[in-house]
Amino acid sequence: MTDHIVAIFGGAVSGAEAAHQLVQRGIRVVVFDQKALPYGKIEDGLPKWHVKLRDREEAKINEKLSHELVEFVPNVTLGKDLDFE
Repeated sequence: MTDHIVAIFGGAVSGAEAAHQLVQRGIRVVVFDQKALPYGKIEDGLPKWHVKLRDREEAKINEKLSHELVEFVPNVTLGKDLDFE
């Protein structure tokens, strides 16, 4: 494990995969998302008939974000709730 901590903004498919790749290298990750759940367009962008695909993708995201080196922080908007100053 390293002493590094990486912040990722957006916990959907790309954010969850980035977190997964980093924790495989022993890097602690904090994932911020502006919504309560980290599903992005999976939640509201897939047609209703893609229920199985939605469930499968949500399960993959949940698995990646539930790693002990990952902290998920919901309901955070960059520039409003969190800034770099």
